[in-house]
Amino acid sequence: MEKRRFPRMATNLPIGYQVHLQDSVESSTGKGVLENISQGGMYFSCYPPPWLFKGDIGNFIITTTSVARYPSRLKALGKVVRIEPLAWQSADFGIAVQFLANINIELLS
Repeated sequence: MEKRRFPRMATNLPIGYQVHLQDSVESSTGKGVLENISQGGMYFSCYPPPWLFKGDIGNFIITTTSVARYPSRLKALGKVVRIEPLAWQSADFGIAVQFLANINIELLS
């Protein structure tokens, strides 16, 4: 039985990400794959992992890459709830983010 408040949509979408931590000058950028998303949060994989820790709160900007049919940008305030290696001795990491406010999505031309 699903315990999540919002249903997740599974994806396999290449993305670029930017994270600007709240109350800090720290930020991180990189490329990854959006694995799933819902109104309440998202999970993406990346290599190398961004300089983030569980509990960090920041502004996340997720941009779909040029392979997407309709490139878009998502902006949201989020909290890192989990960071995990994807496989034993793997350099790839999964990042789970809970959205703390409404997300803003815009289509790019």
